[in-house]
Amino acid sequence: MNKENMIGQVGKIIKKQLLSNLMSCSSRFLTVKKIKDRCSIIFGKKIKGHSTYSIISACYNVENYIDDFIESIVYQSLGFKEHIQIILVDDGSRDDTLEKLKKWGKRYPKNILVFTKEHEGVAAARNFGMDYVKNEWVCFADPKDFFSNHAIEKVDQIAEYSQQRKIGFISLNQILYDGNGGGCFDIHPLRYKYYYQVTVRNIKNLNDYIQLSVTSVFIRRDLIGEIRFSTLLIKSRFEEALFINYLFMINDQKNICFLKDARYYLRVSSIKLDLLFINSEKIEQSINSLRHGVLNLLNLSEKTF
Repeated sequence: MNKENMIGQVGKIIKKQLLSNLMSCSSRFLTVKKIKDRCSIIFGKKIKGHSTYSIISACYNVENYIDDFIESIVYQSLGFKEHIQIILVDDGSRDDTLEKLKKWGKRYPKNILVFTKEHEGVAAARNFGMDYVKNEWVCFADPKDFFSNHAIEKVDQIAEYSQQRKIGFISLNQILYDGNGGGCFDIHPLRYKYYYQVTVRNIKNLNDYIQLSVTSVFIRRDLIGEIRFSTLLIKSRFEEALFINYLFMINDQKNICFLKDARYYLRVSSIKLDLLFINSEKIEQSINSLRHGVLNLLNLSEKTF
């Protein structure tokens, strides 16, 4: 076989492998840049990290999004098999969510754990998943969202020095993603926290650097201990804020790091109508948030300090 034919054969093999891998992660939402990044990760050398990560996700009727979510974790630049665990808790879905989860679990049995339980809400599902965490850092990502390809690698670069710098929380930059095909928008109301590449704040001096979400923050497992999400806030949106801010209270000597280039894409149905900008909670939801959320947090603060 001459040199020209050999190059042609190698090219065909590479093309076949490329198409096969792209088909395995064929998201309806892949941009050209995302495809290029994914290819470089598939064919490139995986990054050897310094820490390990567990991502818990409560899944309920997310058959249209779950593949995008899991793909974004499996195809991280940081070595998935060596460093990342995904705990998927099906919360009594009525669509094909569970079947899709099982396929992923079968494909990566050592890294992806799949459970199913009766429908009790996000808080109960996340609490269930906590019993199976084995890694050093924990994140409670939403299965409708997804990570940028290098997000966890960026987190790992900070985690390497977390003990020396007393960093117990690493917050990712939330980028809004229009699920209707409108693209990505860096217009989150709290985007100022990520103005610099890396920002480190002491928990006692956060001021307006508030953290209300747990979906885009990695938390050191040992700081969580036996703390769990409140199941009294099923009808409100406050269980995440209560959880993360209570952790802040009992770990106020720690620091939190905000990473600009570690991107977490927050899926929204419509940029203009999303609840981030127009709060349309029903009266009972607001009352529930105040009674079991805000007042509970204030009482905990009084007891703690």
